[in-house]
Amino acid sequence: MEKECRGDIVGRRKVKREDYNALKVPAGNDIIGIAKTMLGFDRLMVTCQDGKER
Repeated sequence: MEKECRGDIVGRRKVKREDYNALKVPAGNDIIGIAKTMLGFDRLMVTCQDGKER
């Protein structure tokens, strides 16, 4: 008995509702940053909310 492989079944499940309780917001000394470049060895170049690149 073979499974039928259609595009709408195979792959990741669609997210119907996001859980906003799990959303992490900055607190204390945390700042928001956007990852611009992957440098390798688990390192990223990040443009931070204060305008600096780290």
